[in-house]
Amino acid sequence: IKSENEYVKYVTKNHGNLLTHGSLKDVSASLSNKSFFCRIHRSYIVNLTYISYVEGNRVRIQGDFFPISESYRSDFFKVWK
Repeated sequence: IKSENEYVKYVTKNHGNLLTHGSLKDVSASLSNKSFFCRIHRSYIVNLTYISYVEGNRVRIQGDFFPISESYRSDFFKVWK
């Protein structure tokens, strides 16, 4: 899930990309009870089940790398095992 200005882009496995008006703050609040999603950056929320591996300050998901920012790093490593 990626923030794109006033929109949120959902990249899905089966349904392609979906773009909706909103913010990651709202999405994060609605996903708070879903333990397999985690915010890793001000611009990204990831599904933990699709992470291939963690390398330094980034995660790899399906061949792409996404940054883990310092402000979300601690929370990410509490749920990533």
